[in-house]
Amino acid sequence: MDISLSNGVLTIILPNKKGTYVINRQIPTKQIWFSSPLSGPKRFNHIAGLWRCNRTDDEIIQLMSIELSKIFCKKMKIH
Repeated sequence: MDISLSNGVLTIILPNKKGTYVINRQIPTKQIWFSSPLSGPKRFNHIAGLWRCNRTDDEIIQLMSIELSKIFCKKMKIH
């Protein structure tokens, strides 16, 4: 896995060509833009202390835990 942070953009390149996550903070809109190899692009708003998707109401940490568990075929939990 290759992880880099540059100019507010976090890029996570998964091993074995499993895809890339791009997580980008958008300061003017107070959002996090998230691109996933599994669920595609999403935008998250900060609501009641959590980052929630503006379309699905998914919480970003929970979503990443679920997706990484699927990708690596083992239970993963992000804190």
